[in-house]
Amino acid sequence: KSLGLKPTLRFILIFAMLIIAEVSSLIFIEHFVIKHLLIVLTSFVLLFYAEYLFLFIYSPEKYKAYSLENLNNFVNLFTFLLISIATFAFIVFMNFNMWFSLLVILILSVASFLLSFKSSKIELMPTKVVIIIGTILILELFIVLNWLPFSFYLKAIMLTSFYYLINGLFRLKLTESLNRKVASKFVFVFLAVWFISLLTARWT
Repeated sequence: KSLGLKPTLRFILIFAMLIIAEVSSLIFIEHFVIKHLLIVLTSFVLLFYAEYLFLFIYSPEKYKAYSLENLNNFVNLFTFLLISIATFAFIVFMNFNMWFSLLVILILSVASFLLSFKSSKIELMPTKVVIIIGTILILELFIVLNWLPFSFYLKAIMLTSFYYLINGLFRLKLTESLNRKVASKFVFVFLAVWFISLLTARWT
């Protein structure tokens, strides 16, 4: 009642995507430590989410500004990474149809952009063109990465870092807070991730 129907449905969607992403990625993650770290990290994310949401509704004086927004952006990126891992892994091990995989990434990209923009309090109507452009770019990169002969983990990391770059730049542009210093941070993180990924990739 305090949040209203639309915000409640948005939180449910965020949680649902996170759980689906984790379960689908855990199927293919074999390393014992990484698997349990992933479960623990998700548990802490849900704990902080519940705490911030409780403070936002019932104790606004204790709530730190933008806590939910920042956590939303982290969860959004985390979910994108896990679903990307699962999608690339399904292609490798389950011989997933390419068109179905593209549909998964399309839905993931659109949902991620929408949730990210909404959590940043950006009106959705002016973002239609931005979402279409961003989704097309991600789909094109997904197709290219799919044909590269290295680990599906690295492919997912590279795709997620690209989403991180364009989503961050789009959000800054739409909120009219884009400047060279902040944009450089996104570009630096993106280039660093790609450099390390390509440097450590096994081209087999």
